Amino acid sequence: MDRADRHFSHFVLWISIHLTAYVAVAIAIRFLADHFGIVAIAAIRSMGSLAIAGAILARRPKGIQEITGESIRDDFQRSLVHLCGSLALIWSIAELPLAFVATVEFSGPLFAAAIAWFTLHKTPDQRGWLGLGLIATGVVLLMSSQNVATDGRYLMPVLAVGALTVSNILLARLAEKRSIASIIFRMHLIQLPLYLLIIALSFQGSTLPTMIQVSSWTPSSWLTILGAALVLSVAGFATQAALANASRHSTPLQLCAADLLRLPIIAWIGFTLFAETLSVPTILCGGIILVGSLILSLPRRLAQPVS
Repeated sequence: MDRADRHFSHFVLWISIHLTAYVAVAIAIRFLADHFGIVAIAAIRSMGSLAIAGAILARRPKGIQEITGESIRDDFQRSLVHLCGSLALIWSIAELPLAFVATVEFSGPLFAAAIAWFTLHKTPDQRGWLGLGLIATGVVLLMSSQNVATDGRYLMPVLAVGALTVSNILLARLAEKRSIASIIFRMHLIQLPLYLLIIALSFQGSTLPTMIQVSSWTPSSWLTILGAALVLSVAGFATQAALANASRHSTPLQLCAADLLRLPIIAWIGFTLFAETLSVPTILCGGIILVGSLILSLPRRLAQPVS
């Protein structure tokens, strides 16, 4: 096997892990939503990721230094943004059609382009504008098809994508100086107490919520809940790790094209497991957004900064 074949096989492996983990996260959230609130689900994922990142760092000779060696200010700012985006995304997956949420997730380049313009005064070239225009058109049409003017719930995944796009940009800056494991560990070390505080405050002065009446859980319920919690913890960590590794063995176009496979996969999961129908507007608008995403993934240059 030559070098190109090895790169391709590694790419297929990592992108397969990424897609599988993404679907596993969505399914786990849906099952856990029957028993827990959104913040509790986020806390479960945070505990799992904290344990995994901690185990990775514990095996490194300088693992403790990776956690304590840098100022925590930037980590704290990113963690708050990521917390808001995570809660919005978990709520969206639990309450809205999976195909709709997965399609809206590809609106991230709109927020990235806006941030680049406001912070660096940089604009994309003509091909970049075409891709952004198609994504914006698809998102607007998709929102209109869901009567977002009268049902604001459908704005939640857009808010999630915006916050997580900012979080990813901040992550790239942190990753220039530190390992991904140390960044993830610090993030969840900050987020987990906040999740627990929110849960504690929401319970204050009230009786025990029905969502955690564990006495009513059957043995099968316990197995489902524990299994879903384990899947959420491991798969949530695996999505980012696998996507990062896949990017090392592919071009941006290959990575983007392969990542688009999660749309039909998640739509099929929604149909088979949760009896969600796929509407014509979602298919058509999703197609427009996907074409825009593919155009943006092509190599292109940035225009000169605006004076």
